[in-house]
Amino acid sequence: MSIVDTISYELWDKDPEAFADQLGKNHKNTGFCGIQDHPIPEQMVSDSIEMFEEFFALSQDIKMKYFIKDIGGARGYTPYRIETAKGAKHADLKEFWQTGGSLG
Repeated sequence: MSIVDTISYELWDKDPEAFADQLGKNHKNTGFCGIQDHPIPEQMVSDSIEMFEEFFALSQDIKMKYFIKDIGGARGYTPYRIETAKGAKHADLKEFWQTGGSLG
């Protein structure tokens, strides 16, 4: 069993290049990592986790109201088997919510 690597946000202030290097390596190797010592208030983190637990517990019919076709999962809800990793033969068994700036 592998362990998810974590990076201290404090490294960003001390050595942004090293922070970016560690972040890039983690995303290349496993696709994700944890960030510790970040400035995000703990209450905001807890509230966000609770909100997403509630959302992902909804029925598929309700979640699909937030699925935006033709943008490849770039924003909103993306259900199981929509994305396929580069070079993979099978679609991903994950659902997720993507946020970000304007796509237009």
